Amino acid sequence: MFQLLVEIPPSIPAGFEERFMEMEIPSWTIREDRIGNRLDLIGYFDFEKEGLESYKAIRESFPELPETPVLSKVQDRDWKDAYRDHFQPWCIGDLHWVPSWLRDSYPLPEGANAVYLDPGMAFGTGNHETTRLCAVRLVEAAREWGESVPERSVIDAGCGSGILAISAAKMSFGKIYGFDIDMAAVDIAKENAVENLMQDRIEFAAAGMEAGLKDRRADIVMANILANVLSQNAERLLDCVLPGGKLVLSGILAKELADVKAVYEPNAEEMWGACEIKSRIDGEWADLLLGRPSKPVA
Repeated sequence: MFQLLVEIPPSIPAGFEERFMEMEIPSWTIREDRIGNRLDLIGYFDFEKEGLESYKAIRESFPELPETPVLSKVQDRDWKDAYRDHFQPWCIGDLHWVPSWLRDSYPLPEGANAVYLDPGMAFGTGNHETTRLCAVRLVEAAREWGESVPERSVIDAGCGSGILAISAAKMSFGKIYGFDIDMAAVDIAKENAVENLMQDRIEFAAAGMEAGLKDRRADIVMANILANVLSQNAERLLDCVLPGGKLVLSGILAKELADVKAVYEPNAEEMWGACEIKSRIDGEWADLLLGRPSKPVA
């Protein structure tokens, strides 16, 4: 099997992701490399010639892409199963995140709850700092809201494997919606929801930021995405937070935190009247938590 990889240049025109997804081009997908802070176009083909011809056709619609993709030969396990070597169980309080293949062997403590995951090729095991930062904020919100949690709604923007949306369901949040521009990731998220018997509790969709957030509102909105995408969609994300709600941003390198905050703070104050801002740093990564006032601020 052959892999073709192309880094999507930052200079590519706005709306590329939405247009590419709408075309539903077989064997290709857009993946966010949050560790490398980049977007990649990636495809898998049985034959080299088949892959190169397919990419040539893509460039006819998107000539801004690099002329030549990075071509490499991979074994099936290299891209289907290698992630299993790095996904280990972890927990926050009584909520545990466990690889689905360890379901029968993982000793879940009495009274604890578990999210069982097989992330496949999607981003999101919880072993990466960006996902953990969001998960901690979600758990803290559940503790703060207490008995009202079943009345609280959730949006998981850039849901990846569905880990945060499924975690919200396990914590008894109410209406839960997750979306991702990567159609393969959405399929994996749906499979993970079934694995956890939460398929009827969560709505998943394949969409970019504009379509995914259109006409949506929630008490807690989580976006674990690249910093530049967060900044480009500041008003859109802020507008989705209900009064008294929270916006959790992750996928931010610690060195980028000040820049992202500089975008969100004035926009939040203008749109909400005021906001509470907090942040955490975990290794090289950071999050940004913005709290919307319950009532309009004069």
